[in-house]
Amino acid sequence: MYLMKKLYALLGLLAIARVGCSQSNPAPFDLSSGNYTFVSWDGASAAGTYPPNMVFQTSRDGEDNLFNPLAPGTGDYQCAYNLTARSRLLGKGSAGISFLNTAEAQFNDCVGGTVSNTRFVGSAVVALNTTGRDGIIVSWTGGTVASGGRPYAIQLQYRVGTSGNFTNVAGAAYVASTTGTSQAFSLVLPSTVNDQPVVQLRWVYYQTGTGSGTRPELRLDDITIGSTPLPVTYLDFKAEPLGKTTRLSWATASEVNNASFSIERSADAATYATLGRITGSGTTTARQTYTFTDEAPAPGWNYYRLRQTDNDGAASVSRPLAVWAGTDITAQVFPNPTHDRLQVRWPTAEQTTPAYILLYDALGILRRKTSRAGDVTDLTVSDLPVGLYLIHLQQQGQPTITRHVLIN
Repeated sequence: MYLMKKLYALLGLLAIARVGCSQSNPAPFDLSSGNYTFVSWDGASAAGTYPPNMVFQTSRDGEDNLFNPLAPGTGDYQCAYNLTARSRLLGKGSAGISFLNTAEAQFNDCVGGTVSNTRFVGSAVVALNTTGRDGIIVSWTGGTVASGGRPYAIQLQYRVGTSGNFTNVAGAAYVASTTGTSQAFSLVLPSTVNDQPVVQLRWVYYQTGTGSGTRPELRLDDITIGSTPLPVTYLDFKAEPLGKTTRLSWATASEVNNASFSIERSADAATYATLGRITGSGTTTARQTYTFTDEAPAPGWNYYRLRQTDNDGAASVSRPLAVWAGTDITAQVFPNPTHDRLQVRWPTAEQTTPAYILLYDALGILRRKTSRAGDVTDLTVSDLPVGLYLIHLQQQGQPTITRHVLIN
């Protein structure tokens, strides 16, 4: 009976933690199907529900030293949209939604009891699929429902994918003002968000500086997100080593006023130089294929991308591909022999692609699998039997590196 009570208590704690900490990623809206819009949210909407392709999230207190306005939210907002006390998010009908922080975080269960410093509001996150789309334009309105003594703003941000920090969009912050005022925004997002399977836009409400008194209630409304088709729709883009050269190949499904492709290479995925240029196919809906050979890749990792240029001079770049040029990727395992701790030094693994370290015993049984953690990865092996082990270093698109280690 005692053990059962302990189990129920643990499950209860986990349930409470989930209310405050669970965070989800909304399904992306496909911009090829038209414009995304958000124009209203009813205060009577059920707790834990959200507009299509959107989620509302909580955050830390803006005065908390751990608060970072670029960091992901601390969890989904799962309370009702018509609360009257503590920090909350409110449905305003045709006026959209509003954010209101107070000196007190919302209860973890939205009713009473436990309170966490991560239960302030917050943000609204919209997910988009921008595949084949260009010129992503966002229009929205920010407004002040009730002014306050502290400096607050709603800042538009973006990130590609579903993890990592967000990036502020320049010139896209609504700053709290007098009650009843509003401001409309319309701007084109950076080209980084073009042609991506998942892009997240976030409107984050937060305290922008020091101050005292009440927090202002700010609203978000009239969101419209549009786009235009990319001048070139890619079917694929490949780069692979071929002897001492690297062969690039790509295919397009359609092209509109396509003047050319420039092939660019970089050693660090940041600064690129042009290797060559291939004439495009103008305007066509027929499949087109292209190839280019880099006759002298630099030793080590080479990053390749395509810069597509229209007849009017407008240009867009593809996602980069990484190819290793060399006979072997340097890797070391030490100490060898060992009895408790093993380090794998693999500094030349490509930084943007997941890499894995696998440890097999003499019978071929997988004993360890871990992701590469920087140039040197630590493995604890003190629990493994004495014997000879095989280490495989694996990374997509690259040959497997094999090393042996003796555990004694």
